Amino acid sequence: MLTQKIIRQEIEELKGIMGSDSLVIPSLWECAKPGALILLWLFIWPLVSFGLFGETTADTLISVGFSSFLGLIILFWIVSARGLILSIPKSFLKRSEVMLFLQNKIKKYTMCYMLTISVLALLCAFVTGAALGYLMPMMFVSIGFVFAFNADVSRYQLSAFTEIVKAVKAQ
Repeated sequence: MLTQKIIRQEIEELKGIMGSDSLVIPSLWECAKPGALILLWLFIWPLVSFGLFGETTADTLISVGFSSFLGLIILFWIVSARGLILSIPKSFLKRSEVMLFLQNKIKKYTMCYMLTISVLALLCAFVTGAALGYLMPMMFVSIGFVFAFNADVSRYQLSAFTEIVKAVKAQ
């Protein structure tokens, strides 16, 4: 269980580490890999689902195109967030309770999102067979996950971590 005491201690420790060590600049692939996997997932599932149930080419292309566009937006968001997180020295990332907690939370949300999108694609292709019957629920599910994740993580007031990294990067 995370407490505000643990978070404050790790913030102070990170301030010291970031002041003495240089920032690590992660590779683009290291930052983009999880986002690329989600993009691929969002590309493949509507393609498989709508193809499996023999829907029209137009509905399949619209579903795949819009889903891929959403995946591209998610990719850029992930690259930005991981670039910030991965610039923290690995020694701190491996032993930080806050970072381990956050990594586990992100993995759970990601797996749940990917599973939800898979079921949604199959269900919409089977029931409605129309691209709009997939796109609107997918948008609502994606926005719902973003709001739920932000509400969940904001409870821990972790903005100080990002502010420390941003301040060191600006120097």
